[in-house]
Amino acid sequence: MPCEGDKPKGHTGPRKRRPKTKKKHEDIPSVAMAVPSPQKSTRTTKKADAAPATPETPKRTAGLCAKADSFSPTTLNTMSPDRTIEAATRAYWTQWAIDAAEQERTRRLHQLADIQREEDMERARRQAWAREAIEMEQHSRTSRLFLEAMQNTAWFQATISPSILNYEVVCPHSWFGCTFSCMLRHIEEHLVDCPYRQVPDTPTVEDMDLHSYDVVCCITICSRDTIGAHLSVCGIRSAETELAERMQSQLSVIAASETERRRRMNEATAMSSEVHKLHDAQTKDLQARLHAEVSAFGAAHHTSAQLRRPGVLRVLEVVARIVQTAWPQAAVEPYGSFATHLNLPSSDVDLVVGPFHSVRTDSLGDVQQLGDLLAAHSSSSCSDVTFTSIQILAHAAIPLLKVVAAVGGADLSVALDVTFWSPSHQGLASAALGLELCQGIPGLKEVTLVLKYYLAKRGMNDVYRGGLSSYGLLLMVAHVCLQKASRHPTPTKSAAVDEDDGAVALSDSQRAKGVRVAAALMAHVKAEAAAPCLGKLLMEVLHYYGNNFQPEVDVVTVGTSFRCVVHCLFSGLTWWVTASDDLRRGAAATLCVLDPLDGTNNVGRHCYRISHILRSFQDVSNSLTSLIVRLRRGKDVGGGSLLDRMFNL
Repeated sequence: MPCEGDKPKGHTGPRKRRPKTKKKHEDIPSVAMAVPSPQKSTRTTKKADAAPATPETPKRTAGLCAKADSFSPTTLNTMSPDRTIEAATRAYWTQWAIDAAEQERTRRLHQLADIQREEDMERARRQAWAREAIEMEQHSRTSRLFLEAMQNTAWFQATISPSILNYEVVCPHSWFGCTFSCMLRHIEEHLVDCPYRQVPDTPTVEDMDLHSYDVVCCITICSRDTIGAHLSVCGIRSAETELAERMQSQLSVIAASETERRRRMNEATAMSSEVHKLHDAQTKDLQARLHAEVSAFGAAHHTSAQLRRPGVLRVLEVVARIVQTAWPQAAVEPYGSFATHLNLPSSDVDLVVGPFHSVRTDSLGDVQQLGDLLAAHSSSSCSDVTFTSIQILAHAAIPLLKVVAAVGGADLSVALDVTFWSPSHQGLASAALGLELCQGIPGLKEVTLVLKYYLAKRGMNDVYRGGLSSYGLLLMVAHVCLQKASRHPTPTKSAAVDEDDGAVALSDSQRAKGVRVAAALMAHVKAEAAAPCLGKLLMEVLHYYGNNFQPEVDVVTVGTSFRCVVHCLFSGLTWWVTASDDLRRGAAATLCVLDPLDGTNNVGRHCYRISHILRSFQDVSNSLTSLIVRLRRGKDVGGGSLLDRMFNL
C-alpha cells in the first residue's frame, strides 16, 4: 500500500500555495515536537527523491481532540522552566476548550431532541385537527344533502308548517256509531250538534246529595244508610277476619303436630307381631355386640388413663410448687374431664389456681405472671418437666393460660388449661357433679366416652371453635338416662352452700355443692340402679339427639326445678318463654343446656356447630339401624368392629 504522501508517476498533483508562517509563531517552539529519529529522516529523504515536494492538506477528523506527539526525554531536558509552564498552561486550556465544546455539543443535541419532540406533538395535533375538520365538513355536507333531498317532500312541508291544526280527525263518538270526519279546527262545531253525544241535555244544574249514595257489596247494591245492616248478614268475610282464622288454623296445626311428636317420643309401642319380634331379636343381638365393644372401649381407656396418670400428677406437682412461690396460700386443683375420668389421650387437663378468700381483681395480670414463671422455670431449671407453647387467651370469659408440659423421663406431653379462681368459677363443683353422676348412673361414663371420642375425631369437641364441651355432652347423655329412668323426675332445688364458714375450705365447699346437687338428681334412680345394655343406651342417645331433638325448641334439663318451656312458631313469629330471657336471647341456632348448679347458666351457648353435631349423630343412628335391617334379611354385617365403623363414617 503506498504511503500517504506518494503520488503516481508522471503526475505531481495540483499545485497548492504553501501557507505563510506567521512571525509570532516562529518564536514559540512546539512543545509536542520531538527529535526526529534517523529512520524517519531516511524515509523522508526517500519520499523526496521519488516525487517533487508538494504541500499536503492535513486530514480533518470528526471529533474534537488535541493531537500531539509524545515528549521525549531529550526535549524535556532542553526546555526551560518558563517554556514548561507555558506548555502546561496551553495543555490545560486546550483540554478546557475540548470539554466546553463537548458540553455545548451535548446541550445542542438535547435542544434538537426537544425541538423534534415538539414538532412531533405539533404534527399530531394538526393531524387530529385536520381529522376533526374533515369529519365536521362531511357531517355538514351530509346534512345539506339531506335537506336538499327532503325540502320538497310533503313530510318536510308538514313538519315545518306553522299550522299544527290543519289535519283531518274523526268524531270522538265514532265508537257509538258516528261516521263524521272533519279538520281539527272544525271538530268543536260538530260536537255541539253530534247526535251521538253522551252529555245529558239538561238546561238546569241539579244539586247532588253527597251523603246519600249507593254502595255495592258482593252481589247486593244498597244505600249508604242500610250498608251496616247488610254487612251484619253478608256472607263475605273481611280481610281481618280471614287473617285471624288463618292464624288460628296455623296455631292449631302446629300444636297438633307438636302433640303428636311428643306422643310418639313417649309412647311405649307393643310389638306383638312376628315381624316385630324378629326385629326385636335382631336389634338385641346388635345391641349386645355393641355393648361388648363399648365395654371394651371403656376398659381400654381406663388402662391408658392409668398409665398416663402418674406423669400428669408429676406435672401438677411441679405447677403447684411454682404457683406457691408467688401465691403461698393458693393451691392447684384439677377439674373438668381429668377429674371426672372422662379425659382422652388428646384431652387438655383443666387446672384452677385458688380458691382465694379475697376476690382477685386482676386475673389477666395473674395469668401473665404465671406464664412468665413457667417460662423462667423451663429456661433455668434442670427439672424433668419443661413448659412450652405458652399462650394467653385474654379475651375469654375467664382469662386462660394454655401451656404444654413435657415430662422427660416418661416421654409424655400434657396440654394444660390454667385459670384463676373467681366467685363465678364453677369448675370444682361441676367436676364433683360429673363424677357423682358417672358413679350413680349406670352406663353414663362409657357412652359419654364413646361419643366424646367420636366428636374429637371430627374436631367438634373444642369449645373455642364452636364445639361441644365435655360437661355439656355429659349433661346431654345424663338427660336421656334420667328421662329413661323416670318420665316424671322429682323436682329438686340446688342446695345452698354456706361459703362463709371458715372451717370449710372454698374448694371443699364447691365440691360439696356438686355432690349435693348430684344426690338430689339421682334420688329417684337409686332404687332401680341396674346395669343397662350399653349398646341400647348408645343407640337411644344417638336416636334421640339425631332424630327427635330440635335445638330451636327443646332444652336439655337434668332434673332441676328450673322449668324452661320454649315453644317457637316461626310462621306466626310468636315466642313463649317461661324461663330467663337471657337463655334464649340470640340463641335460636345454638344449644340450650341448663346447668344444674346454676339455672341461669347455659352450658351450650357457645356451641354454634350444634347442627353439624346433631346431623352426625343422625348419620350414625341411621347406619346402625341399617345394620339391623341387614341382619333381618340374613346378610352378614362383616366381622369388623361396630365402633370402628361408627368412628370412620
